[in-house]
Amino acid sequence: MEFRAAPATATSPTSPTTPTVAVRSARVGEAAALAGLAAATFPDACPPEMPPADIEDFIAEHLSVRAFAGYLADPRFLVLVAEPVDAAGPDAPLLGYTLLDLSPVEEPPTDWGTANAYLSKMYVRDTARGTGAASALMRATLDAARRRGHRRVWLGVNQANTRAGAFYGKLGFEVVGERTFAVGGATGTDHLRAVEL
Repeated sequence: MEFRAAPATATSPTSPTTPTVAVRSARVGEAAALAGLAAATFPDACPPEMPPADIEDFIAEHLSVRAFAGYLADPRFLVLVAEPVDAAGPDAPLLGYTLLDLSPVEEPPTDWGTANAYLSKMYVRDTARGTGAASALMRATLDAARRRGHRRVWLGVNQANTRAGAFYGKLGFEVVGERTFAVGGATGTDHLRAVEL
């Protein structure tokens, strides 16, 4: 079943009633496009001291075409994409994506019990920043989790990534802990953030 989030669209500042960005479920055949998007956006979220070789290793293991084909085929994961409304279709450029783990193996940051979804990935092209694409994508992702009966969504964001931290904070994600996160042979420290749905 395809998820299409018509209400979660960004609008043009000059015409606030005209949607410019739409959010939908990623399609099975989009693994290569998603891998390309992930390879282009993931390094921007890494701290500057992270060795490029470690970033490349992480991309090869977790953000490859094969990895995305697996995410798209597994009902445990929901992948949503943002695209321009005026270029919708099979060849539309993807502006950003989220990967939501609906049955996370990793423990949530506190003793919450069940019904928690883990936002494993959330990335938007730098050229799409300021367009509302990130907010539309996140609203649609949280709505999808809520519709599936989840009570909370949690995530990890590198402590040095203040831009992302501020974005999540504006959407209600509160810092609830921290963890170390491995990228290749390097490790960083993440803030764990969570929002009630």
